Amino acid sequence: MIMNRRKLLSRALKASVFGLAAHGIRNVSLADGVGSPRLLFVFTPCGHTPGWRKGQSAKKVVLDPTMMPLQKYQDRTTLIEGLSLGHFDYVKLNGHWGALHSLLTARKADTVKGNRPDLSEASSASFDQVMGRLIGKDCPLSAVVAGGPETSNTVGQLLLSWHDKGRAALPIHDPKLLYFLLFGTGSSETEAHTDASRNAAAWEAAVVEENLRNATSLLREAAPEERPVLEAYFSAFETMAGSIKSTREREASQRSTRTEDTTFSNMAGLTPIADIAGQMDLQSRLLAAGLAFESTRVATYVMAPSPSYMVVPGADKGHHFHSDSEEHYSKFDTFYAERMKTLLDALDSYPEGDGTVLDNTLVVQMSEISWPPQNHVHDNLPVFLFGGLPRKTLAMGQHIHFPTFGKGRGAINENPSNRRIGELYLTLAEAVGHPFSGFGDDLNTRVLRELLAAR
Repeated sequence: MIMNRRKLLSRALKASVFGLAAHGIRNVSLADGVGSPRLLFVFTPCGHTPGWRKGQSAKKVVLDPTMMPLQKYQDRTTLIEGLSLGHFDYVKLNGHWGALHSLLTARKADTVKGNRPDLSEASSASFDQVMGRLIGKDCPLSAVVAGGPETSNTVGQLLLSWHDKGRAALPIHDPKLLYFLLFGTGSSETEAHTDASRNAAAWEAAVVEENLRNATSLLREAAPEERPVLEAYFSAFETMAGSIKSTREREASQRSTRTEDTTFSNMAGLTPIADIAGQMDLQSRLLAAGLAFESTRVATYVMAPSPSYMVVPGADKGHHFHSDSEEHYSKFDTFYAERMKTLLDALDSYPEGDGTVLDNTLVVQMSEISWPPQNHVHDNLPVFLFGGLPRKTLAMGQHIHFPTFGKGRGAINENPSNRRIGELYLTLAEAVGHPFSGFGDDLNTRVLRELLAAR
């Protein structure tokens, strides 16, 4: 009988003080070929060019040219058109920040300072955090939030995930710190690891190299039927260790050429786009590994803040450029599709049961506004689902179009006939076996039955 994944990992890391065995992770039975459900929420800013919803048939997924990097996952992709954020106060709140706050909470942010949510009053727990407490309660981390390289104005632009009322979960931008959190002590208080992560040499010897040594040792003694899981494990950690080392060397080089202000807007002229993409991809591989080995079952990845300053190949202006130019924004859509491919490839590289970890992980990619971006509208949001859930409770490989009622953003968002982002969360909660009667605002009480697989 094949030893299950958790036993293998516990055995592989039993000698490591900082390894996964230190978490006391329970063995997870895969006797029926079904893994645990995981959820990964990915935020990419500034909407999406409308090609993803042009020319779609009633059911079949047709990928926009900007999404062609994801073609191999077309059958495991669902596009949802027509969801809105619900009622939203445009007078009080900035169209990006208020929407970002509402995206995972499904609540109106109505207490403000200036034109941003008041951190003390704005929100209760967001959907990712709620689900972490339900499906990730027996993991070392119930949920984790990661960020890309852009860290400027963190308080205003990155408030996507909320622990409890008024308590935001700020993203972890440093890949070394994220690695330590996922595969080190397992504490949810990232500040506790700051000193350890600063001492890069000691940290790497204690965590990264120790994990590699144990994986190498186990590979030598593994039975043939055990090798696929172990090889995926070893390959992932070998790649991550090399990426983290090169990141550290690059940071040391950059520190000698720039001032102490390291916000992305100042780094943009110093950091090659390949390095920016590399750091994003490293964060993706870290999150995929953390989900695969159940350091956590719920993760959120803020790839960039809502008014992103990043410039990608082929574009001559930053992402947050108020224009209706599809040509400009399509460059960013393609860039993020490439980043999403790295993420999905990583999840798909881990064998699990009769498939891969991607088959048991639903990746939800979304944005805070729709098209055109300069209008800052919050209906017909681009929502992409990738992967799946155990027992195939979701009907993947389809395009779902919900009609929109009303004219003008106020009328659309207030109209109770329109489908809302909170209804997607009710649907996902039912699909993972934890149905809710409602989530967020009072209007979010219906399930999107079109998304659930027939039983």
